Amino acid sequence: MKLKSYRQNMNVVEVEGLRILISYEIAVAVFNTAIQDFIQTDKKWSRTTTRHISEWKKDLVAQGYKVDNSTTLPQSSFDSILDRVAP
Repeated sequence: MKLKSYRQNMNVVEVEGLRILISYEIAVAVFNTAIQDFIQTDKKWSRTTTRHISEWKKDLVAQGYKVDNSTTLPQSSFDSILDRVAP
């Protein structure tokens, strides 16, 4: 597991081909690099967290990834994601 400080209150955890966006202390989006699948929470936390997701998505595109097919899932899907991928 690799933690990357991305911006203030914004971190990315990389584990097993997944990049997990952490806004403040909450997992809010996941990007699977192998299949270029972008999944984000359907919960609207705040303007800042919404901006974090948008900025990260734009940065992934700038890196050459395709994130056109983004999916939303309930926040409950993200709540324990770090526990599942890195116990």
